[in-house]
This record gives sequence, C-alpha cells and structure tokens, in this order.
Amino acid sequence: MSLSRVVITPEVFLTCITHALSTEAEEVMGLLLGDIRGEEGSLVAHIRRAVPQIRTDRRKDRVETSPEQMAACSALAEHVSSSTGLPTRVVGWYHSHPHITVLPSHVDVNTQAMYQMLDEGFIGLIFSVFNSAPSKEQTIQVTAFQSLPGGDAAAAAGLLQGVSSDDLAGLDLQTQEALRASAAEHMQEASGASWHRKEVPLAVLQDGSNPSTLSDYVEVQKMLLAEEQAAHQQHKASSSNHNSSSVHEALLQLHDSAMHQQALLQHAECVLAPAVAAMRALSLQADVQEQQLQEDNKRLQELLDAQLAAAAAAAAAAAADICTDSDAGNGAASAPLIDLAGETTTEVPASLRTNDQAQPAS
Repeated sequence: MSLSRVVITPEVFLTCITHALSTEAEEVMGLLLGDIRGEEGSLVAHIRRAVPQIRTDRRKDRVETSPEQMAACSALAEHVSSSTGLPTRVVGWYHSHPHITVLPSHVDVNTQAMYQMLDEGFIGLIFSVFNSAPSKEQTIQVTAFQSLPGGDAAAAAGLLQGVSSDDLAGLDLQTQEALRASAAEHMQEASGASWHRKEVPLAVLQDGSNPSTLSDYVEVQKMLLAEEQAAHQQHKASSSNHNSSSVHEALLQLHDSAMHQQALLQHAECVLAPAVAAMRALSLQADVQEQQLQEDNKRLQELLDAQLAAAAAAAAAAAADICTDSDAGNGAASAPLIDLAGETTTEVPASLRTNDQAQPAS
C-alpha cells in the first residue's frame, strides 16, 4: 500500500522542527498520529499529531523507541479518536539528521521497511538541520519516504502483512518482542536484497476537521527536560557503583552535578527561551487578529443595521402607498351619480344617513 501524498499540519511541522533543533550532537525521533484516507483513487496520509520519544539509544547516528513508548502512543491515539471523533492511529515516525543530508541512509530504509511490515501505510519523515548553505545561511530540509522491496526483500516484507501497529500495541510485551525479533531476522536475511527509497510528496496544510493545538509543541519541552533528568540519574547511579574513595566519589558527584546544571542552562537558553519567545509572538499575533476581527464585526454590524433600517423604510413607504391607493379607491366610490331624470345626486354613506333619509317618503 504505497502512499501518493502526505499532509501534515503547521503544528506538527513546528513540533518536529523544534525537536530536531534541540540538539546537533545526536539524532532525535518521534511518532506521528493521524489516519490514511483514500482520495480520488490514491492513498493520502493525514498527520495531525507528533509525539516526541525519549531516546533509548543515545548514540550519535542511531534512534529507536521502546515497546512501552509505542504502546503509550497507541493508547494516546485511541484517546484522541474517542475525544475528537476522528479516526487516529500511529501512521509514521520522524527523526532528525543534524549536519548530514536529508536523504535516508540504508539503516533508515531498512528501519522503514520493518515498520511497513507492521503497517503498509507507515510513513517516515526526515528533518535535516544545522546545515549551512554556500551563503552561510542555515537551511532546513524535510523529506517523506517509504521503502519499496525488491528481490528477497519482497518476501521479507510480507512476513507481518496485515498486522497494524495498533494490533501490535495490543499484544503483550513478550509477543511484541518476538514479532520484532522475527521481523529483524528476516530483515537480516534480506539485507543482501535491495530496498529502494520512494520519496512521497509532502504538504503542510491546516486540517479544518481538527482544531489547531500547540500541546505537542509544549510536550517537546517537557520531554527534553525529562530526558535530561533521566540521563543524569542514570549516570549518577552508575558513578555511585564504582569502588572509589569518598573524596573521589564526592568529586564525581560534584562533576556530575555541574554537568547537569550546564545541560539545564543550555536547555533553558537554546530551547525554552526561544519557545517562550515564540509563544509570546503567537499570543501578540492572536491579540492583533482578535482586534481585527472585532473591528470587522463592528463594521458588519453597522452595515447590517443600515440594511435593516433601509428595509424598514422601504416597507413603510410601501405601506403608505397601499393606504394612498385604498383612499383613492374609496373616493371614487363616493363620486356624484346622475339618475335617469338627469338630476345630479350624491350618495350618502349608510352610516351617516338619518332615519328620515333612510325611509322613503310616502
């Protein structure tokens, strides 16, 4: 099931870019929520949420997520589906390429192929950041891709066909690991085969069916802080296990605390401060838009009042014309009459006649 197009919201794009720019030393990743629709005979992936993942492998050129995080993301997708009424599931993943090309590596293509074994419509996004153009300007490149099998890779691709990521999340962790291990084994057997990269057209458009939200953008900041805290605690625990003197252990703890404080300050300066500035700018923009909408509403109300007054005046004029025509008709009925004797008489209304006039003379 090859996709023909991918559509992401501006909020998803902002979340992914912010996450990718959070570090230039390591790659980061996250999962994408949305649904896949058939449009005019083609399949289009609509992505409405981006969920950053805590790195379980902090190597420079490796990213991966844990089964627990995948299950939590699937649970979030179910919650979004029930709360919004929009079908939502895990439909893709994204990761960053700091200081390298936006094109996926062979590891990325194989990882994407493994995901597509679980869900044929799965999509991958790559954000290439911290690259300088010849003009010394920083550039950001984005691509969407899928893996196409060839040769023995086609047989490996059919291993878990029909098993979606949501189905996998519903299984226990032991079964998930067994399925992943089996897929990885078949992937290794098919490593000599050719997996081809297919670039999928990508568009950033607002989804009218889903209200815009910056919750994922805020979640990036929380996740980065939690990730740093977890790394500090892990390093602190590993340092305390070493057999060393109390002085050496104290120096290690002091060094770890200093490095942790430095990381927190860097996070505040490079991530939180720009995020707060961006939120303030968005707030000011929203205030300006609100003022413009209020002015437009006032002008429209004035125009509506003027039109209602004109309509009321036209209705009053029409009613006056009708009364004038009615009076003219009554006047014509009381016009003088000529009898057969040639004498002119005037017809007196019955309500004004006296008794003498009402009875003919004998």
